[in-house]
Amino acid sequence: MKRNLSENEVLKKMKYGCNCRNTCLNSFKLGEMKTAISLYGHKNHKEKTRWLLNLFEMFYNPDTDKLHLRIRGVTVCPGAFCSFYGITEYKFYVCLNMVKKNNFIVIHGNSSREYRQYQSDLCSTYLEVYLTTFGEQQPDSDEVHLPHTCIKIDLYDLFKLQCTENIVPHISTFLKVWKEKFP
Repeated sequence: MKRNLSENEVLKKMKYGCNCRNTCLNSFKLGEMKTAISLYGHKNHKEKTRWLLNLFEMFYNPDTDKLHLRIRGVTVCPGAFCSFYGITEYKFYVCLNMVKKNNFIVIHGNSSREYRQYQSDLCSTYLEVYLTTFGEQQPDSDEVHLPHTCIKIDLYDLFKLQCTENIVPHISTFLKVWKEKFP
């Protein structure tokens, strides 16, 4: 379990502050903000995102494309809202864009691992086919070498041209697979 925040830690998390002329945060006590920051801070990534999406869905008006933020019945600016709960500006705008696009699917940051593995497999398959097609069998060993005229960047350019995927793996992925599987 996480420890309680000191007043200095609360003040550091309130780095955005109120950025309007209404001084929205003056309506709240430091103790209230400390409790709100602690409650939000104890959530994991998915819980934080889901919580923000639920709030934004209530506060967002698609007809006017406006977000009317409220804390305990008091209308506040985005800076005050972020400061009150200790929300990063990045998280705030990511969730706001998700609500505007009506996209409520919460994905954890590590979920792209499968995608990266797919890209590595795509590079590996291409290199295997290329090696099988153009490789030269060595007479004194089981090794198969690419022709001496084969340059890595040229092969990557050829791979990009022949790739039928929407997103072509980056050259660093291509070269990493080459180094690991085809030394």
